[in-house]
Amino acid sequence: MESVCFTGTCWDMPRAELIQKASKKFEVRNSVTKDLDILVCENKNSGSSKLEKAKKNGTRVITYKEFMDMVDDIKDDGVFYIRNGVLKKCSDDNIENVVIPSGVTEIESSAFLFCFHLKSIEIPEGVKDIGWGFDNFSELESVIIHEGTQVIKLKAFENNPSLKSVSLPSSLIEIQSEAFSSCPALTEITFGGTISQWENVDGLENLLQYVPATSVKCSDGEWQKPLVFVEDGVAVKCLDKKTTSIKLDEGVTAISENAFKECASVLSIELPSTLTEIRKGAFDDCKNVEKIVSHSPLFPFNEKTRKLYDATGKTKKVVLSILAGKEEAKKEKIAQVQNVSASAVLESIMSEHKTNAQVVRDDKNAYLQIQTTDGGIELLLVDSKVSKWMQNLPALLDLVATGADSIAIRKFAIERGLEDSSKKFISISKDGCVSWKKKTKPVYLFIPEGVTQIERNAFYRCESLERVVLGDGMKEIDRYAFEYCESLKSVVIPPSLKKIDGFAFAGCHSLEGLTIPNGVEIIESSAFASCRSLESLTIPSSVQNIGYGAFSGCTGLKTLVIEKGVKIIESVAFHDCTSLSEITYTGTVAEWEKIEKGRRWNCEAPAQFVKCSDGEVSIVPKIEEIKTDTYTLKIYDNGIEKCTCTGDTEKLVIGEGITVIEHSAFWECTGIKSVVFPSSLTKIELDAFSNCTALESIVIPDGMKIIDPSAFDGCTSLKSVVLPASLTRIGDKVFRYCSSLNEIIYKGTMEQWKAVSKYFWGNEDMIAKVVHCADGDVEL
Repeated sequence: MESVCFTGTCWDMPRAELIQKASKKFEVRNSVTKDLDILVCENKNSGSSKLEKAKKNGTRVITYKEFMDMVDDIKDDGVFYIRNGVLKKCSDDNIENVVIPSGVTEIESSAFLFCFHLKSIEIPEGVKDIGWGFDNFSELESVIIHEGTQVIKLKAFENNPSLKSVSLPSSLIEIQSEAFSSCPALTEITFGGTISQWENVDGLENLLQYVPATSVKCSDGEWQKPLVFVEDGVAVKCLDKKTTSIKLDEGVTAISENAFKECASVLSIELPSTLTEIRKGAFDDCKNVEKIVSHSPLFPFNEKTRKLYDATGKTKKVVLSILAGKEEAKKEKIAQVQNVSASAVLESIMSEHKTNAQVVRDDKNAYLQIQTTDGGIELLLVDSKVSKWMQNLPALLDLVATGADSIAIRKFAIERGLEDSSKKFISISKDGCVSWKKKTKPVYLFIPEGVTQIERNAFYRCESLERVVLGDGMKEIDRYAFEYCESLKSVVIPPSLKKIDGFAFAGCHSLEGLTIPNGVEIIESSAFASCRSLESLTIPSSVQNIGYGAFSGCTGLKTLVIEKGVKIIESVAFHDCTSLSEITYTGTVAEWEKIEKGRRWNCEAPAQFVKCSDGEVSIVPKIEEIKTDTYTLKIYDNGIEKCTCTGDTEKLVIGEGITVIEHSAFWECTGIKSVVFPSSLTKIELDAFSNCTALESIVIPDGMKIIDPSAFDGCTSLKSVVLPASLTRIGDKVFRYCSSLNEIIYKGTMEQWKAVSKYFWGNEDMIAKVVHCADGDVEL
């Protein structure tokens, strides 16, 4: 048995736990002697007495990171890469049914990053917490979580539209906020424990308020989902936002803040005698209440004033008001008469004009919704102004019958005093940005001319919204602007728009009408991801860049036209467009070949060719596997996807033609001492060679432009690096924890080096303090 001694601090593990772990494979010693086999240190160049003595004795010196590689349990079965109980990666992107191996205690958030076809997941005993990483799988139908799991964390299973069943263990003690938000198909929930245990799960309302399931099957019976979730006597949250009646049981002592948020349908409320506290904002959205019964002396309801009071303080405060006093009653009667009169007039006018316009009413007004070929418009017909709009409405409906577009109809309406309803639902700032008034429910929106930007998150999860027309002058749609507007069917974009930002329309599952005008220059990452109803699409010539995953998951997309002028199609831009069978490019084959295309831009799309103006180009990916006695390389379209080490490799030569080394491709390949890169290489991605602890030197070839963050992070034996003059960007922490790195050579000039875009890319423990350029040294 080899002997080992430790010096310095191990930041990953307490010393006692480290010694216990080491004792299974080594004889642990307290001092450095001549026969000591290994000294483990924090920094090989720290200058400590133990380190100097070990070096003098010829003792092998390694870092704590290297030592952990020796004692950790590492498994790689070709599908799951597991290190020390942590599931790091699933390498089969096409996997559908996942049974995670026993022994796994933790699952990294990126483990299933590209596994878009997951249908079922089974999580084994021993996984204590389940965090982010199981969200946004459009095909996921079932989840089984075995005993041992205690916490399901924030947004862990968010936005899984096909998820139908979930099996939870009796060990579960907490479900965090939005853990199952946007799971509209989840109707079957089972729990391994008893009803009593289920009721003690902290945050169970974080599951039940977002899903249609009405009960939970427990080991001793079926637990019924209540109207209001009550915990320790506190009414925490209403689980049915559409309920019209609320009755709180005796024993309820408090109502939490925002407990009845979005419960605008409530007409009657009954409060128990045990109630002692109503917290701020509890009934803010209950605007239509007609009846209140309170049995609590601390919260009396006054029939005369028709108000619910809080009498717990020195002075009474109004908690909630309903129609109060004789004057209000008179106004109500007048409004009712007026409403009937206005409705009769409107019905008469509509019956005489057969158009595709429809009328929708609320308590006070009518809304005329007009669908047009370019979107639509909604007009507000106020009951109290019936005499004004009744004279102009017939002429407007005649215009609608001609097939006029929304802009012409809106102009005609406003000139005649008919009111566009949009201003009831939106706010416009002084600098021309628009956002949604959150407590309203817009259906058709016309964003007026002069507005230049849709704000970040402006209409996020506005589930009532069906049609949007953006007025002229609009320049940018910001990130998440319309994300998860699941009823949105069409959006009209003006030629003035320049940029559609990331996730702007992601998750708009009903979006079917979309014309991107010539003028838009950038479509950012995931801008239209998972727009499943979109069937055809034309990318105009003005678009310079189609971002990462911009249209990924658009499973209904059948035909795609990319016009000549597009310069960049980023990685997975059309990934998982499983119906995309026809792609047309309006330029020539030669011009198509010049477009910069990212990895897997068309992965999972069935189209095999792009039709150009002078011929066809194959877009079927080239997939191959190279095997030797000591390693296996998986190659996808001239990019190394994965290297699996089965032994020590003195020199690994990567063949010509390879252009990219992908994210984590050589991650923890601890047996490779040197790599020869091809001249065709242009990019090394995130974590590509991270923790390759035996790697001693690298020469990056001429032509290389980008080295992504953490590309060589943790390469503790790396001593020398040669960088080409072609480099344009070096990412963050590229050479972090490269404690042996003492020579960095850059083939360009000092002036060129200063122009390279770079972050804090080194490490204070790194020996190298200068970069040797062609005409001198630059200090780090």
